[in-house]
Amino acid sequence: MKTYPSKLLLFGEYTVLSGSSALAVPLARYAASWRWSERPVDKENGLRKLLHFIKHQSQLNQIILTGDFENDLERGLYLHSTIPSGYGLGSSGAVCAAVLDRYTDGLSIKNYSLGGIHLLLKQMEECFHGSSSGIDPLVSFFQSSFLLKKERVDHHKFQFKSEGTIHVYIVDSKHNRVAAPIISHYKTQIQNGEFRKQVEGELVPAVEFCIQHILKAEKDVWWKNLQLLSEQQLLLMKPMIHESVLDLWHTCLLHGDTAMKLCGAGGGGFYLLFTKKRQIDFIKGDKRIHYIGSI
Repeated sequence: MKTYPSKLLLFGEYTVLSGSSALAVPLARYAASWRWSERPVDKENGLRKLLHFIKHQSQLNQIILTGDFENDLERGLYLHSTIPSGYGLGSSGAVCAAVLDRYTDGLSIKNYSLGGIHLLLKQMEECFHGSSSGIDPLVSFFQSSFLLKKERVDHHKFQFKSEGTIHVYIVDSKHNRVAAPIISHYKTQIQNGEFRKQVEGELVPAVEFCIQHILKAEKDVWWKNLQLLSEQQLLLMKPMIHESVLDLWHTCLLHGDTAMKLCGAGGGGFYLLFTKKRQIDFIKGDKRIHYIGSI
């Protein structure tokens, strides 16, 4: 059964608004897949809303087989999803990816470039968010990592490994969030000259280094930049760090072999935790923390 994975913004939250790169990767732990019920189901992840939206968008209506889509919904097709809403993992993006993948003529979609598919998915996700970067559904559609740099989007070779020198976990704050007001706060803050100077002088270079060298061997230097990133996010972006994970963040920085960072907009949802050792005593048994792979 084909699945459509969630999206994890590994690096680049907020700094991408100041010109840095960003790296978005698929996270198969949470995903969506098509299933059948004996009757139409009430919980459809916004499928009927999306169908109605597509019918009124000329370009989408030409390429997506809305008749088949509608008939299947009436026959009991639904999208089963384990992607939590309000956690920044791209739950609506997976819906758009699944619909575009299932309800387009295979030959016609092959005529589209990467940029063309990106624009289609971006337009579809506007159904849910009003405006969209289109990155969430792009990661889910191709089940591949993507590098964002200003207006350019390219495939990236990164994928989590089962073994590596740095291990990555997600930390569940147990609180969902609404991204818009948090992002609005950042946009207000960045107007402050001193704040902008710190972001551009400290955060942006650390993010760029972590992305550019993530596939390379010099992990000691990479780790120092990750720690700098964690320290600067704690200093500059404390409103984005939910109180439920704040003590853990401080502990990680004091430990030396662990570091935390935002995972998307923050304010709740998931956070990322990196370790240099596979077993860390103070996180062992913490049910909020889940291993997702190694680098």
